[in-house]
Amino acid sequence: MELILCPNCQQENQANAMFCGNCGSRLPEAPSSEAQSMVQNAVWQESSPPAFQGVRPSYTPSPSPTYSPSRKYAALQGVAALCATLSIGVLILAGLGVLGSLILMTDSFLAGFGALFLVAINATPIYIFLRVVSESIFVILDIESNTRNASISLERMEKLLGNVSK
Repeated sequence: MELILCPNCQQENQANAMFCGNCGSRLPEAPSSEAQSMVQNAVWQESSPPAFQGVRPSYTPSPSPTYSPSRKYAALQGVAALCATLSIGVLILAGLGVLGSLILMTDSFLAGFGALFLVAINATPIYIFLRVVSESIFVILDIESNTRNASISLERMEKLLGNVSK
């Protein structure tokens, strides 16, 4: 049975698996046995002395570096979480303001409606601003992470293609 190593945790998985059974990372596609033997033979034939050109070595892939999230953006993640939490607080305070305005409506409809209007006018822009800021930061962090992972994948492909073309 053919196995493939997870580039993230080095766990052996079945060659037909798409995700690692240990850490859940996406596994690279297993090359066909014909392509793999062609690459091994080409690299071995070029780099080996003439006496060993008929001998075929066993193939063990070397672990490649992976991007591990650093604490580099921890402050941004904290700001985004704080904005999301504050937006929930604004909703709670707005709900209390609505309850207060409903209580005022029992005495005077006009005063209660005015209080309800003021709560809606003041709370809505604050809530929208906080949600937009928090979601924008989360999207920026996702883009950065995806860009970094794509860069690592491209470097791996360049190394693989560079080994094949040599």
